[in-house]
Amino acid sequence: MAMQHTRIRSKYVSVFALCLLAACAAPADSVSVEDANSGPATLEGPLGEVVSDLMYGAPDERMRAAGDLASMGHEAAPATEHLILALEDEEPAVRALAAEALGSAGGELQATAQALNERLLVDQEEGVQSAAMAALVDLGPASTPLFLRGLKHARESVRWNSARGLGLLGADAGDVLEPLVRALDDDDQHVRRSAAKALGQTSNHTPGVLQPLIRALTDEAPEVRGSAAWAIGQCGEEAKRAVLPLVDALRDESAGVRIEAARALGELGPCASHASMDLTGALDDSNPKVVDAVRAALAAIQQS
Repeated sequence: MAMQHTRIRSKYVSVFALCLLAACAAPADSVSVEDANSGPATLEGPLGEVVSDLMYGAPDERMRAAGDLASMGHEAAPATEHLILALEDEEPAVRALAAEALGSAGGELQATAQALNERLLVDQEEGVQSAAMAALVDLGPASTPLFLRGLKHARESVRWNSARGLGLLGADAGDVLEPLVRALDDDDQHVRRSAAKALGQTSNHTPGVLQPLIRALTDEAPEVRGSAAWAIGQCGEEAKRAVLPLVDALRDESAGVRIEAARALGELGPCASHASMDLTGALDDSNPKVVDAVRAALAAIQQS
């Protein structure tokens, strides 16, 4: 009973990639009609037809139905129980789209958060993990304790998705400074990078955030150093204490780090005026993107 919803489009490009992969996979078994009596209540009307496709359709029908529900927002709330079941679907694209739909549907918060968190913890597909993380962010501050526990998980992908989730929650995440600072020492560079960026997104004006970020400017991984420089640029006037470390980062072997260091100095504006000579020297950088960032920083510093 597939319905055509031509006005509906999925909003995540990563999910489209999962759909392409799933289309090439062997057909997966959907929930059997015989199991209907043991599942959630049947829904009536157009929404019921979409949910029927989600539960009992062929793989392409389930993907289309999950995408439709993901685009319905709060209108999909009555299908929350069905979407939670769809998180167990054999097709990664269906699981990812179901997670997206749960994040926007606004259904029962506790059950939704628990189901999404379980998917984040156990799913082997990074795209599905990311979709579950994004959906938990959509649920708001209630997800903070889940992400904090995720920072301690054995799997690296769970830890860095949890750090990303806290960053995306921003100030709504609450006091997460200490856990994120600890994550800067994680064995996995992706976790450290996500933690550094999250510190700039969540705790940028919190006393004690600057010094850990300055230390991260010397991390062995350039991606971590770049994220630390970016985060320092979000720290407001307090970041003026990081001008000299940022000047050192202008000479980093990684162009990406040099760009972020220049941008961070630009964010400081006149507070970084004593870095003008170093920035002027960086105009000779061999990378044109670095030069562009340096010019922008000099312009910002000269404004008063």
